[in-house]
Amino acid sequence: MPNAYQNIRFENPVMTLAIVIWSLYIGFVIAGGLSVYHKCYLGDVIRALVKKGAKDKESAVKVDEIGIKMGYLRRRNVLSGGLLSKYVIVANPEESLVKKAPLSPFLSAMSKFFGGSGERRTEYDAEIARIYLLEEKRVQAEVRYSKKGTSYWMFLVSAVVFLALAVGLTFAIPYLLDLLDEAITLYKNLFPSKYA
Repeated sequence: MPNAYQNIRFENPVMTLAIVIWSLYIGFVIAGGLSVYHKCYLGDVIRALVKKGAKDKESAVKVDEIGIKMGYLRRRNVLSGGLLSKYVIVANPEESLVKKAPLSPFLSAMSKFFGGSGERRTEYDAEIARIYLLEEKRVQAEVRYSKKGTSYWMFLVSAVVFLALAVGLTFAIPYLLDLLDEAITLYKNLFPSKYA
């Protein structure tokens, strides 16, 4: 509402205060969700391998034997060149490698266009692959995927609190701007010679 106030002007009619507030809230939820996904969900793989003592080829364990449920996303991150593949190594790559047909020319071109290599990712069979945590990167992985200060419940509570704050600000800020506009008008009326 560009003309709603006498003394306050908003020059951008497209960007409203509500859009700013809700954009910040959505950004908070996305960032918090990604943090929980990385530190809690993917971090469980790192913590499980540390607990099992899988630190080299000899102590490597099968994917389903690390003590946590290895869902699709965890398997993909460990066995298909995902985020965890920098820290988690396949001990038997030759025997667990999955042979796949090359990408079609169209998909290869699309992959290259978006910064990929134009080839299929290397994938390993979860039934055969044995994995371990690279010892020289263990500390780095434990720090990066530390669960400290991050939990599912904390994320949910924070999302609800910030939701209430966003709703409150959406309704309160126009009222506060009205008060500010009235205060400026009152001040101008007290000293009319300054603003003549």
